[in-house]
Amino acid sequence: MPGPRRQYASEVTAPPGAALTHLRVSYTAPVAHVQRARLRLLAHHQPDGTNHRIAQPVGCCVETGRVWRQRWQPEPTCTDRPRVGAPQTCPSLVRAPIVALAGTTPAHDGKVGPRWHGERLARVAVEQGVVATISPRTIRRGRREDAINPGQYHSWQHSTEARFVENAGPGLDLYEQAHTLAQQGEAVGGVDAKTSIHARPRVRATQAAAPGDPVRGAERDRRMGAVTLFWALLGAPGVTVAQGFFKRTFADFKAFLLALFRSARCQGRKVLQLSLDNGSTHAPKQLANWIVSRNLTCEVRI
Repeated sequence: MPGPRRQYASEVTAPPGAALTHLRVSYTAPVAHVQRARLRLLAHHQPDGTNHRIAQPVGCCVETGRVWRQRWQPEPTCTDRPRVGAPQTCPSLVRAPIVALAGTTPAHDGKVGPRWHGERLARVAVEQGVVATISPRTIRRGRREDAINPGQYHSWQHSTEARFVENAGPGLDLYEQAHTLAQQGEAVGGVDAKTSIHARPRVRATQAAAPGDPVRGAERDRRMGAVTLFWALLGAPGVTVAQGFFKRTFADFKAFLLALFRSARCQGRKVLQLSLDNGSTHAPKQLANWIVSRNLTCEVRI
């Protein structure tokens, strides 16, 4: 027989109720989230119903209905709580050599095999002295987070610089402290340029749909030359600032930096630390002097 009635309230206010109504019929949300949304809406419409009565139409067990029905009051969300456990012990200075190693082929390190896997990467990392000990599970988790596919090899994924780890250390430490520096009024980011982006509008405008006629779009594009995209990625908020130019000169790069300094993303920042490469567009020899001439509080890492 169904158990006793619940001893806690289950009320859904208007804003969360609208979100739950949309979530309960979603085809792209996780199945567990859809199930929890249905549980809470049923609990709202049937306040006197038992947990068994609420869980049965959803197709879950009574314990699941009880847990998520009771959790709504302190936490009005359908997502899981952060899982407990020890913090990650793989800092950036350890992950960077492993990522570089995963971008090579096993033949570079004298190993037999067509591609890397977690156990082999962990063993080679210990043999090379990258880390004293590391588990294959940590290797696989890092590869998923970095979107590294060792089966696809590119030459630029393997650094040929002898002092790569030593030179990359300050930059990795800087990005690792981006959230802490943001609270102190400092912004950390990187700037680069993407060239030869072709601007191709349609030869004619897209015609809207009409009764009996579908949307009609042009089959061909009009070649309008190429543009250069300058963009900056700010680490702590995780946002980008981009601007297009028809040329790729130092004057255009200076105009982009001025727009970046004046943007809302940089307002209120005391220090702006940017990481750049030494490309000709950035003009490393002239950039530092230009920064000083603008009397800007900015540290540029080239």
